[in-house]
Amino acid sequence: RQVAAKYLIIMEIAQDVRELLVGSTTEQQLLQDMQSYHQKYCDFMRKLANQVSELSLAMCPESRIFYYQLQCAMYKDWTAAITDCAFMSSTINTKTLETKLNTYEQVVARILRNDAESASPVVDVPKDSSMEQWIHMYEAHRKKIASTQG
Repeated sequence: RQVAAKYLIIMEIAQDVRELLVGSTTEQQLLQDMQSYHQKYCDFMRKLANQVSELSLAMCPESRIFYYQLQCAMYKDWTAAITDCAFMSSTINTKTLETKLNTYEQVVARILRNDAESASPVVDVPKDSSMEQWIHMYEAHRKKIASTQG
């Protein structure tokens, strides 16, 4: 009987240590979801780098700089979001990560499609901008190019 009681105490301690080291099942699920979304983000960025590489010979230097800066802005935005998501008190959750990935994909698809349809754009490059500012600036430039060509 004493052995059984000691065994139960040891098992309780082991469970407490496991929860301390590994976290709760909710935390484990959050970590798995974050890892899954981060893998999708990494795959997306590799695909983007390959697409830009394929188009780079047809692009002007300013366009190549734009894509590099866009990738940097997405990286900063993503790392901030996924880091914030790791904290249980955060307002950012895995749905936010999913939304960010979808936004990145939609914006890049639209920009790449526009580049494929017309000549390489010339983009004024600010020193440090958020991704939204980059996208807005790029779209404004595309409209300017379209109005001068039409």
